Amino acid sequence: MRSFLFVPGDSLRKFEKASSGDADALVIDLEDSVAASSKAGARQTAVSMLHGQDPFFQPAGLRRTADCEDG
Repeated sequence: MRSFLFVPGDSLRKFEKASSGDADALVIDLEDSVAASSKAGARQTAVSMLHGQDPFFQPAGLRRTADCEDG
């Protein structure tokens, strides 16, 4: 892969825009780019992002860096 594009996990609009770009991979960021008060909602938005993709979309991996309880 040549390029990764990090997309804030709390913005479906930004994800949709990024999906139409030329990045080789999109990374849904649920940490640094999301305000602490928005993290729970961002998790739900990220699920929507993944479920809303076309049938050829293939998630390549998932990396959790903190417990879900951490906010």
